[in-house]
This record gives sequence, structure tokens and C-alpha cells, in this order.
Amino acid sequence: MILTDKTATDLIKKADSAELEYRIHIMTDEDREDRTDIEILTDEIDWLLYLYSEDSDSSYWFDLKEAKSLIRKTDDGKRIPISIETFRPLKGYAPHDIENARQIIAEYKRIKTVANKLAKMA
Repeated sequence: MILTDKTATDLIKKADSAELEYRIHIMTDEDREDRTDIEILTDEIDWLLYLYSEDSDSSYWFDLKEAKSLIRKTDDGKRIPISIETFRPLKGYAPHDIENARQIIAEYKRIKTVANKLAKMA
């Protein structure tokens, strides 16, 4: 489904979430059920926030939990623990792992920001 409301499309771009875009893309016209684009976006954002919550027990929540832990352990990515034998980062602490953790946290924050904007609009 393609959303035509300018506000909704701007908020989707602001969220910058591949999962959100995919979920909206796979929707059919039957799924619309006389809802506006903003209502559809609100429902999808709420679903994603639920997936990131501890109650969902989903991989999104576990990924977010691990990402926050990694960022905390590395002082926001400023200190990378290295192996004494190889002088390389320990497994799971490579720069790309830290960057991936930052991206997960940033996506979650963007989704929360869009959810707050949608709540203010309602």
C-alpha cells in the first residue's frame, strides 16, 4: 500500500525504519478498513514499539537490550576491549558491532520520536 498523506510520508521518512516501511508496503487495501494514513501509521508505530518492549519477548527487544549493554560496556564506543594475545578487539566488540548497536538504538529513538509526534497530533 502506498500512503498519500504528506504528513504520514514525512513521518515515515523521519522514522527511517526499514521494518516500518516494509510493514506498510505489504499492506493491502483490505487491511485499510476505512482508516486514514495517519491511523495506519500510528498502528504500525505502536506495533513496532510493542516489539521493542520487554513484554513482547521478541528479537527486537533482545537486540535493543544487547545494543544498550554493548554501548554501556564500551563507554559509548570510546573504549574497545582488546585481546592481550592478538591485540584485536574481543569477539562482539569490533567497531562494526559497536556501530550496529548505535544504529539499533538510534532507530528505536527515531520511532519513539515519531510516536510522540503522532500522539500530539491526536
